[in-house]
Amino acid sequence: AAAGYPDGFEIQLSLPSGEIDMEDMGAMIVEMWSKVGVKVNLNPVETAALHKAVGEYSYGDAYLSGYGGDVGETGHIARMTSHSGENPSRVNDAYLEDMFPKVSATVDYDDRIAKSKEMNLYGLEQVYQIGMPAALGYHCWWPWLQNYYEELDAAHLNPTPMIARMWVDEGMKANM
Repeated sequence: AAAGYPDGFEIQLSLPSGEIDMEDMGAMIVEMWSKVGVKVNLNPVETAALHKAVGEYSYGDAYLSGYGGDVGETGHIARMTSHSGENPSRVNDAYLEDMFPKVSATVDYDDRIAKSKEMNLYGLEQVYQIGMPAALGYHCWWPWLQNYYEELDAAHLNPTPMIARMWVDEGMKANM
């Protein structure tokens, strides 16, 4: 009521069908949001059809995505700018448009992380997207794996460029 909807409101939330974790998250959203007057109608959609709908902005009121990110990275914010080629929330924010390329071009690690944090906090405060809990991920490797610097992928889910440049320090490995 304090937000200007004394009788609440209703939305359609599209989500990928057949993905148990997404269906569970959808059920939790239905329950949690009902407590603040939002009636959520889940709309399970086959994954490829949902991706098409997201690209065409025809998914209804909202959609549930499994895409995650953390405050130290720019990937989440990239999806709120024209720089990623994908902006499902249709965000057009002058600050983010200006900051994203500057942060992405920052070479110094500590400086980039500080700028990323500032940019991400700003993006979170705007509530263009509602962040959901994400699973923890760990990056572990043996010290004898050389020329690896914790990258997960180059481009989209493509580890090949990093793997091609890694090498095993056989001497170190033999001494361990």
